[in-house]
Amino acid sequence: MKDIMYGRSTPFAVVLAAAIVVLAPGCQADRREDLLILRDGNMRQGRLDSCSVQACVIGGSPVPRPFIVFIGLNGVQPPAPQAQDPAHGEIVLADGSVHRNRLSRIDATDVIAVEALYPRNRVSWIYLPPHDDRVPPDDPGTTEKRDPPRGGGGTSARAQPPWFGPSSQCETVATTATSWGVAYAYDAKGKSVGSLPEGKVTCGLNFEICGDYFFKQKVIETGRETCPESLHFSSVPPTYVCCAEWNNAKQSRNPCDPLLDADCDGVPNDVDDRPLDPNRT
Repeated sequence: MKDIMYGRSTPFAVVLAAAIVVLAPGCQADRREDLLILRDGNMRQGRLDSCSVQACVIGGSPVPRPFIVFIGLNGVQPPAPQAQDPAHGEIVLADGSVHRNRLSRIDATDVIAVEALYPRNRVSWIYLPPHDDRVPPDDPGTTEKRDPPRGGGGTSARAQPPWFGPSSQCETVATTATSWGVAYAYDAKGKSVGSLPEGKVTCGLNFEICGDYFFKQKVIETGRETCPESLHFSSVPPTYVCCAEWNNAKQSRNPCDPLLDADCDGVPNDVDDRPLDPNRT
């Protein structure tokens, strides 16, 4: 991994221009390497292993998301494109098209944003606005900051499984979710496998609980159908989970197998419209 220092007081416009000189054609860097442009004027270059809501890992070293302003993928070189709207996240594809969307995470094959999923090899730049570390609200259009519920919510008619709810003995972690509607086909694990025929769109929902990923999808005809609410990220609101209890249940399958039924309501995750709420299916 390369760590290129610009000088912390350098204006951002000058920083991007300086990056052209630093990575001149004579540079021996691998053009397929990725890069991070930081808000303090530094740049990190290397293989981007992954990005989560907390940090991006490049060359094996984590960089906190709030420090990053641009992510460049697939060997792109500075300068980064100017953000069309600095207050909102943007995904710039290799064909030059700009998609206003907020990044959720990046893995080896995909760039997952809040409202879409893009094959990683088709993405050039990702712009991260200020305050990008804020968790997206569970109700689109709502700006009020809310704490994630401890458990799936609803009434007390059905007992919560032990991994939901407050615990003084266990550190809890909030779940995350993303949803999208794009003209790509996906396998059962949520990996893109090609394009769909014209007029078809995949509605996809991906959510994470303690490092375990779950994927649901439905292919619809554009103009005749819309993506169902059950495949919107708001159907899986941020929920605090005790990962120790979660992992124990994965082994014992008691009181249920959370990989099959996360809220133990008897409805499998793949057909449960509210997979984190035992009182709503």
